[in-house]
Amino acid sequence: MIVIAVTALTLIGLLYALLWYPLNSSIQSQRSAIETKTGSLAFLNQSIPTLAGLRAGGGIQKETNKSPFQLQDQITDELESGKPERAEPVGDKKVRMSFNNVAFDKLVSVIAELELYGVQVDTINVTRKKDTGYVSARMTMVGK
Repeated sequence: MIVIAVTALTLIGLLYALLWYPLNSSIQSQRSAIETKTGSLAFLNQSIPTLAGLRAGGGIQKETNKSPFQLQDQITDELESGKPERAEPVGDKKVRMSFNNVAFDKLVSVIAELELYGVQVDTINVTRKKDTGYVSARMTMVGK
């Protein structure tokens, strides 16, 4: 009688450990992933009108009489993104910049701000760093 009770408890324990617990954990992780993705989707849906308006209007443009080299110096100061490790003009309308360890979101902000002035990315090479969110980048940007 005791052997049967111990066997039954062992089988119940094994079923829980091998079937119920992994299945329940998987369901919980899937639910949290759905919640996260639902939040991201809501954010993207809210951004659609803004993006459509910018695309239709050709985007917001700012005017300047500075060269791309002078402009990148001004923008990196204003956005406090850190100075490029190396910045050099390439002719009148191009600037080559190298960032060694910069936050990716700051780099994107600098690029976006320069594009508002009509300075476009010609080439870019981005390498992920060991620290989360940091990259090194080399790029050439061309002004109008």
